[in-house]
Amino acid sequence: TTTTTTTSTTTPATFTTTVVSTSEQGSNSTTQVSTSSTTTTTTTTAEGYSRVDLLSDVTTVGSVSLLDGVYTFVGVGALAVQQNIPTVSSSFSIVVDVAQDAQTNGYMVAKTDLSGSARFFGLYSSSTTMRVSFYYSTSTAGTQVVHFPVMLADGEMHKILLSVDAPNAKLFVDGLLVGSATMTASALIDCGDASSNCLTYVGQRSSLAGGAFRLSGRVSRCDIYTEEALQEYPELSTMGTDTDVVIDLLDETVNDGAITPGAGNVYTFDGTVGLGVENLPPVSSNFTIQLAVEQESGSSGYFFSKDTDAGSRYWSLYSSSVSNSITFFYRIKGSTLRRSVRYSASVNDGRNHNLDIVVKEATLELVVDGVSMGIVALDGEVDDCVAGPDCNFHLGQRSEPGTTGAFFFTGNMHRALFHPDQ
Repeated sequence: TTTTTTTSTTTPATFTTTVVSTSEQGSNSTTQVSTSSTTTTTTTTAEGYSRVDLLSDVTTVGSVSLLDGVYTFVGVGALAVQQNIPTVSSSFSIVVDVAQDAQTNGYMVAKTDLSGSARFFGLYSSSTTMRVSFYYSTSTAGTQVVHFPVMLADGEMHKILLSVDAPNAKLFVDGLLVGSATMTASALIDCGDASSNCLTYVGQRSSLAGGAFRLSGRVSRCDIYTEEALQEYPELSTMGTDTDVVIDLLDETVNDGAITPGAGNVYTFDGTVGLGVENLPPVSSNFTIQLAVEQESGSSGYFFSKDTDAGSRYWSLYSSSVSNSITFFYRIKGSTLRRSVRYSASVNDGRNHNLDIVVKEATLELVVDGVSMGIVALDGEVDDCVAGPDCNFHLGQRSEPGTTGAFFFTGNMHRALFHPDQ
């Protein structure tokens, strides 16, 4: 066995995931709002989508600057949308190009009543909880919310697509699906045309104090497609191509159903069973796995493992509370020797963490909560088996001869996305 060890430290951010909650993390502002309304600007693309450019008719509330088509928000201002936006119901999409400042929270866009209590649609990004929240309203339950565990507050420009085909909602970031959620209704309600009690803002939501939970960062685009649930970011040419394959390993049609998901499609692993995935395609020289996990404090276990019936690992990721480390086990082409890379990074603390495992050619990078733990040269390109007998993939365990598995993960798993070709 050969081992490469890399040492790095990070301060892990934490978040809790709930299905329905109507509170945010942020600061109130006391700037008075402007609520005048004018006309609707709607255009239709060649694909037949009904697009409203929310930035085409806005007034500034507080301090917001505009340079070369990019609005800069500093947490003390917002843009009041002056248009009568067509109402949304069961199928629509929100598109935002946003660079959110690090360690900040705020609304990208929100349509609410004057008080902000009734949120008809709203996208809120929190660095505190490391998630994006989509608020909506139903006729029976009022304001509801679903959460997507992804960190946007890194100062970098991101292309955001929220696609709603009620009761389903999906969030894409930079062309990649980062999460799916089930809402509580198949049709949503909307307050209709702009009025003193039906307000749309970019960079905040309304409140009786004049505005709340304001964005710090930059926005260059904010559109709503009122008639269709888009499945790719419009004008982003890299989406929808044959090389962009994303497999949601927590999709119940993909895994073996050994664990039943709970609210918000969260899987709870009790340390005795994992999730199997059949017919997983073999990896190329480049692949990525994205996880959002909450490992029970003091426990150890595999996040995932591609292996043989005897437990010989082609590639796998193990988190240890004994050594406070995360280890990537792998084989290279032409060899059955087990090799490993160990990172001094601990996530077994009962908190929620985002992990990206990125393999490019013969290098490995582990990113924890947006912080790179280091790029390490592997001994060669990672080997893999072809789906079939003696070729297994599990979340939350590895294979072990004569048993149902070994070294089980204990905790919650919120996201597990597999990109076999990038």
